[in-house]
Amino acid sequence: MLDPEKNDFDLNSIVVPDEVSNTPDDNTQREIESERDEKAHKRDHRKRIRDLEYEAQAQALTQRRAYAKGVFWMVCVWLFMILLVAFLQGFNLLKFQLDSSVMIALIATTTANVIAVLVIVIKFLFPITPPPAHNSE
Repeated sequence: MLDPEKNDFDLNSIVVPDEVSNTPDDNTQREIESERDEKAHKRDHRKRIRDLEYEAQAQALTQRRAYAKGVFWMVCVWLFMILLVAFLQGFNLLKFQLDSSVMIALIATTTANVIAVLVIVIKFLFPITPPPAHNSE
């Protein structure tokens, strides 16, 4: 008991039970279950995040392949058309005739456009920045 004058505990009033139970009481059991549920929730959350990241990477890879093929074929057709114009001009087929300054402008601008498109697409599809670091708690 607490003696108000001494502000001290009476240690003789503490009673030790004859038998100590190995099973937790209701409050302790709820705490254990709550902690177990919280750990399971965190584990499930981390798994969902990993699954979503995997899906995003798989989707990005699929899109990169599709866009890379599309850009490749667009550039091939573009260059084929320029070669066709140069061939028609060079052999004067179908009475096709362009001024030399027009041919130079056509070839120069087409070359610049093809290079620019390839650089833009490659930088977009294959960024240099590393993926974000994961916070593994």
